[in-house]
Amino acid sequence: MVGRIETRVRRKGPDVTSQQVGGEVLAMLQKVDEVAYLRYASVYKDFQGTADFQRELGMLLEKKEPAGSGPAEACPPASRVGSGGRIASRARY
Repeated sequence: MVGRIETRVRRKGPDVTSQQVGGEVLAMLQKVDEVAYLRYASVYKDFQGTADFQRELGMLLEKKEPAGSGPAEACPPASRVGSGGRIASRARY
């Protein structure tokens, strides 16, 4: 993955900014691993709260949805949604 990112960045010319590298990393992670993408994006884009995660996740889900499907298909089953709309966790700590 690093080699592909390096190749893409080198094509942009001899002077490359950290923003360009970060953007390429985001683009690659989005294609390969959505969880890794969200984790990296949270630092790279300086998320300040849950609203930032929700916005970014919403954009990911929009890109995944086939044409004509609604957001309900991307939601967890109602049995897993707890009070306040949060997804209930099965793990106990």
